[in-house]
Amino acid sequence: MQSEPSPRSDPSASALLRVRLVQVLTRHQLMITAYARAITGDAQLAEDVYQEVAVILAQDPTRIPLPDDEVAVWLRSVTRRKALEVGRQARRTPRLAEDVIDLVGEQFGAGPSDGLAVLREAMASCLSSLPQDQRRIIDGRYRDDLTCEDIASQVGRSVQGVYAVLKRVRVALQDCVERRLGPSSGAA
Repeated sequence: MQSEPSPRSDPSASALLRVRLVQVLTRHQLMITAYARAITGDAQLAEDVYQEVAVILAQDPTRIPLPDDEVAVWLRSVTRRKALEVGRQARRTPRLAEDVIDLVGEQFGAGPSDGLAVLREAMASCLSSLPQDQRRIIDGRYRDDLTCEDIASQVGRSVQGVYAVLKRVRVALQDCVERRLGPSSGAA
């Protein structure tokens, strides 16, 4: 009688575990970091906590609970423990009392976990609707990290013209994204 292949010896199972690991880390990155920051009171320590949690998950992705509704609860526990540990190592006392940490933790995973994905999708849609000349300027500045002087020479505009386009497009993109997200985005 043959035994089931372990995820470590089965390449397809191993690949699925890696995909799940990336999905979990991506979906919950903001929540992990925000909860860790609430506990530690420090943005850099919160980032360190996220890295520690990612290492824990990467070392043994089989530890990630399979029902998605249990992932947030499990991550909350891991994040809390790591944030307190990292804070102790940095000789920092938690900014919040234990009961407040618990109350903050209860909100971990309570909202839609794909909010960032929805925002990215709205932004991508709004960007794709820009006229080509505006898109070229936006891409040059934010994707290619070019200076406004470089962009101006590429598109045949003055530097002030490039600044003006960037300003108009940022306002237009903000309005577009807010319209796409609807009333729940907080737009009036």
